[in-house]
Amino acid sequence: MSCAMSRVLCVDDEPKNLALLEAMLLPRGYDIVFAASGLEALEKLKTEQIDLCLLDVMMPGIDGFEVCRRIKSDDRYRNIPVVMITSYTGSIHRTQGIEAGAEDFISKPFDRFEVLARIKMLLEVKSLNVRLNAAREYAAQSLQAAMVSRIKSDFMANMSHELLTPLHAVIGFSTVLQKQTYGSINDKQQEFVNHIISGGKRLETMINDILAFTSSKKDSVELELSTFSLQELSNTTLMVHREKALKKGIDLYFELTPEIDSNITADQMKLKHILANLISNALKFSTAGGTVRVTTIKNDSFILFTVSDTGIGIKQEDIPNLFQICTQLEPANTKVYAGIGLGLVISRQLVEEHGGEMWVESRFGAGSTFSFTIPQ
Repeated sequence: MSCAMSRVLCVDDEPKNLALLEAMLLPRGYDIVFAASGLEALEKLKTEQIDLCLLDVMMPGIDGFEVCRRIKSDDRYRNIPVVMITSYTGSIHRTQGIEAGAEDFISKPFDRFEVLARIKMLLEVKSLNVRLNAAREYAAQSLQAAMVSRIKSDFMANMSHELLTPLHAVIGFSTVLQKQTYGSINDKQQEFVNHIISGGKRLETMINDILAFTSSKKDSVELELSTFSLQELSNTTLMVHREKALKKGIDLYFELTPEIDSNITADQMKLKHILANLISNALKFSTAGGTVRVTTIKNDSFILFTVSDTGIGIKQEDIPNLFQICTQLEPANTKVYAGIGLGLVISRQLVEEHGGEMWVESRFGAGSTFSFTIPQ
């Protein structure tokens, strides 16, 4: 705290002493507030922003010790440093001052350099205490916010796990009905069963997204790294998404460049989750006759993945919002495409956990390309 910003309350019933303090402090840039009695000093504290108090001990009415006690007993003022000015040199007065809460003492007649040095030191200590208290408060608030966030994440994860168990039963038994293993069903019943399975799988995807998101928000995320074949990854990815692509009449390709038998070191499950999110989005926002193409390019430093589609594309002004939590570009009341807006957020986080980057290029009405790197 610089002296130019500091306001000092000078309390003394002797005008000549106040004038002397003024002559010392004004040239150093201090702002001065005067009080001729203890009661007046207490009133000044209510109306002025005081940074330090120079307080005479012997005054009519209430003395300096009582003024100091009242200052230190009030939460509004207790952090204001109090320097007691006294003509007494005995230890009894210093003891009384310490018991009252004073930070320092100056003896009359006082030395100008001593007064200025002590004022500067106490103001610096006060400034440090203010910053320390602010840091403690911020740390406490941050810790509390982190604890609340962790409780929410744990709750969401537990709830998601609990929801998956009955949901899997719904999907499983509906699939049995769909296959007519235990008896035939008519066309309308088949249609209803198909809707149940389709809705159940969409809900399953949303719950898995929530689980992945809460997992990625933990303080420490461990990658389960392994080395596996890109060809294997390609085959698995195509198998998972081929049926959906065929139903929508969309061509789905996975191209490996330059070596078809190249290996990659990564967390295989997380990488599959990234690709699943991006490919699902590409299929969702593409129409019949469109194309979704997944390509990989490997060099000595990283593997570049791209997922391109010929779908509806993204407006340039919307691209910065794509990776925001629960952001969807469709208005809720006119939504055509299902989802809760976590897929891209999770995908980017999973990429960054690997030390890579993700970005997007798009032309509205012509398609989008999402790209990400996995360091090797």
